[in-house]
Amino acid sequence: MTAKKQTPAKSENELPPADFSDSGIAGVFSGGGSLARAMPGYRPRAGQAEMARAVEESAARGGRFVFEAGAGIGKTFAYLAPILQNNWSAVISTGTRALQDQLFLRDIPFLEKALGRKVRAAVLKGRANYLCRRNIASGGAGLLSGGEDDDWAKICAFANKTKEGDIRAAEEVAADSPAWQAAVSTRENCPVQKCEHYGNCFLYSARARARDAEIVIVNHHLFLADMRLKEEGVAEILPSRDVLLFDEAHLLPQLAPKYLGDGIGTAQMMRLVKQTGGDFPSARALRAAVDEWLRAIDGFGEVRMPREQALSEEPIKRAAAHLLSAMQQFAEDLISRADENEIFANCGEAAKRGAMQFAKWLDDDDDNGNGNNAEGNNNNGGGEEEEEVIPLVRWLEKTKNNSLMHTAPLSGRVAFARQWENCRCVVFTSATLSVGGGFGDFAHAVAAEDAPAQTWESPYDFAGRARLFLPPDMPPPNTAEHAVAAVSAALPLILANGGRAFVLFSSWRALDEGARALCDSLPGGYRVLKQGEESNERLLARFRAGEKTVLAGTLSFWQGVDVKGGALSLVVVDKIPFARPDDPMQAAHDRWRRARGEDAFRKNQLPMAVTLMKQVAGRLLRDFGDYGVFAVCDPRLLSRGYGKVILRSLPPMPRAETAQEAAEFLQTMSGR
Repeated sequence: MTAKKQTPAKSENELPPADFSDSGIAGVFSGGGSLARAMPGYRPRAGQAEMARAVEESAARGGRFVFEAGAGIGKTFAYLAPILQNNWSAVISTGTRALQDQLFLRDIPFLEKALGRKVRAAVLKGRANYLCRRNIASGGAGLLSGGEDDDWAKICAFANKTKEGDIRAAEEVAADSPAWQAAVSTRENCPVQKCEHYGNCFLYSARARARDAEIVIVNHHLFLADMRLKEEGVAEILPSRDVLLFDEAHLLPQLAPKYLGDGIGTAQMMRLVKQTGGDFPSARALRAAVDEWLRAIDGFGEVRMPREQALSEEPIKRAAAHLLSAMQQFAEDLISRADENEIFANCGEAAKRGAMQFAKWLDDDDDNGNGNNAEGNNNNGGGEEEEEVIPLVRWLEKTKNNSLMHTAPLSGRVAFARQWENCRCVVFTSATLSVGGGFGDFAHAVAAEDAPAQTWESPYDFAGRARLFLPPDMPPPNTAEHAVAAVSAALPLILANGGRAFVLFSSWRALDEGARALCDSLPGGYRVLKQGEESNERLLARFRAGEKTVLAGTLSFWQGVDVKGGALSLVVVDKIPFARPDDPMQAAHDRWRRARGEDAFRKNQLPMAVTLMKQVAGRLLRDFGDYGVFAVCDPRLLSRGYGKVILRSLPPMPRAETAQEAAEFLQTMSGR
């Protein structure tokens, strides 16, 4: 465990003294403490008790703190218990909505009973997570295309029985159903207090509960969106509290640019047209301009590319100019008719913002796309001020039915620095914050260089109950045959293990090839579940309940997935998940690092890859009785110098030198 001293906060910034005695927070986690009495089979963990005390001391003192807690520490109880025990208020931000629900529905209620405390807690999610009663009453507000009748009927039935309006509770409708777009609220179609349903609005009721709550549970997406509103001088959504804590904090640096930047898409433009009825000249002109733009860029396929590449041909430039002009005229038309109804007023303002964002994306004088334009600010929020410049990046992201034009800062560091100036205590925690034992990369990314850092290793017996297997003679990972070769290398282990395996790929193309190879290679009786065929939640439910089952997935299954027990005892990954060097954001980041005289690979790509490798290795052991093999089909772990950094960052798993040794380990541990 490493730690650095931090100057204590001023006395007027301190909370009431915490109880550090054995009868205080330490006693909660002891063998005869509150948790042991409330939870049959509770196993005291020194790291959990130490982390709880560190959180308590940090919250009492104030400042910024970085806590890395390996899998099995029990970090959610370690940070929740001192907050409840000392009656402190908190905003807790999680990386996923699933963890939000876990904290609110399971962890906090359990601790309330165990500690004999009552707390007002509330979950708050982004606007798009709540049903809109007005849209439901209007039959979809003109946003249904006609092919979603069955899903719409199910959504309406759900609306009649739900109390919270959280769409995640509607299990009968797929999360990606187009019908949801007509059922949820948007800023453009929400008249707020003027709405006849405002008194029982799901969204504003949730916000009201959050304002009154002592503990507010949000996700990083909402927190960053709220931070963006504050940057723009707009009233904040989230209330201030004694403690601001980020769980799954390793995701913050990756998510920040998206939410602190601007983006306008053709699907968003067409939604505005539909919301306004679309039967007037400027709306028809915008629809035609969108069609022209999509036809012009159709040859690119589904891709992310720098703005300059996207605008490299004259027909595309003309289509872009026509689209901007049509968007501006549409906005002016709606604003001139704003007195007719609030939909025209709201959509007009949204169209105006979108036109400004698109104009910024197109403006050659604004930025060459190479990071020449930037937003500047002072330093990390403490000490002497110094100008820091964060480059802006612009790119096109084209999907099957949409094109998105993005402008975003390379880093959220400047905005984070401003945010922390107004926060009394900020705690960052995750199982994967360090790279090779150091926290510098993460701390710099979130403007927390002076934060004391502590780490607690996983209490799980990786040395005794896990093995690392690096298949020999693998082809280079950039070759066409690599995905199939990875499946061939994993096949003996899958058969020895009777399935119960994740086989994970670093791209959708590799997933398609690998899943096909699995289906062709596995004998009868085995089942392959492929990401994309159903929602991730349904795939996981089927995987947990299945026999001889293999789940083939891509990056969304590398982290945030919890499968305990014998259902999962083999995790295979095709290669180290380095970002594509031609990705616009990645390429711009590399150029910026090199311009600063830094090693772009070591400062950018390697830390992100290490974090993902640590995350996916953590899928293997999720309880004390778990066991398994972690197989990495990438020869660079042994042939390149950075492989040592990655291996040193993984849990301490002994190597299985051959597939037979790995297979025998699995069979021995399973007792088969």
